[in-house]
Amino acid sequence: MLRKPILAVLTCLALATVSQATVTIETSSVDTPGLAGFKTWTVTAVSTDPITAIDFVGDGSNDAATGRGFFGPLNQVGLPTGPTIFEDGNVLIPIVGTPAGSVVAHDSQFKVASTAVVVPPGLAEESATLLQGTWAWSAPQANSLAFAQIVTNGTVNFRGAVTALVGGAQTDFPVSGTIGGQAGVAPVVVDAVIGDRIQGNQVSHQFTASGDPAPTWGSLTPVAGNPTPATPPSLTAGGLFTWDSRQSPFGTYAWDVTATNPTGSDVGRISINLVVPEPATISLVGLMLVGLVTLGARKR
Repeated sequence: MLRKPILAVLTCLALATVSQATVTIETSSVDTPGLAGFKTWTVTAVSTDPITAIDFVGDGSNDAATGRGFFGPLNQVGLPTGPTIFEDGNVLIPIVGTPAGSVVAHDSQFKVASTAVVVPPGLAEESATLLQGTWAWSAPQANSLAFAQIVTNGTVNFRGAVTALVGGAQTDFPVSGTIGGQAGVAPVVVDAVIGDRIQGNQVSHQFTASGDPAPTWGSLTPVAGNPTPATPPSLTAGGLFTWDSRQSPFGTYAWDVTATNPTGSDVGRISINLVVPEPATISLVGLMLVGLVTLGARKR
């Protein structure tokens, strides 16, 4: 049973050239059917003047902190024919949705049909953490327009612009806000100073970082001026660093790692000092080998 929609109002005020007008972004949600812990949000633009365009496409950088779009964990239904950024593909979702049995309520998309609007080529794109679209109508639309559907189990930040016809003039109103929770917090990485490790050992370290939502990890970059390892390390999206140090030259190694969430990113560093075994350790290993040989001789 779907819960009663929750209504949140995010308001943006702007002074138009002719009169003061108001553009409001309203969001309402229901529990997503078949996806425990998810909510399906409807995003509506409400204006005191007729809406003529909506733009959630940035300058190409797609920066979560400054760009336009919906940034955050977005549930989406992938179709063989391409992404379902606009509602045009909704008829296919129950038929060829992935996974089987998907419904329209599972898909983050723009509710405006692209066939009914002007969409500049190359300015509509999406990914698992980014939803973007832009369009303009040839005639003013209603003062209230449901234009996006967001399916998420976390926090999604949005930034864009709504254009309204105010006193006969096209006027842009910047809008921004948060869906699904409080505003996100950019990650801060905890650096890792591993210290001495004997050549040949397997080195592993789980990176940690603050931030909301939890970040993903990537961009493992060697720091200039350090030795080149025989085998490069690896880093999982969850922040697990592993390195097989066999045959790598002795010396100090360092790599930079990047943690990213929809609010921002931070760079941390891991440093490892690869050393030869201590003389005492080598002597001990030698004595153990001599003892094993002597024991073998006695048994004969």
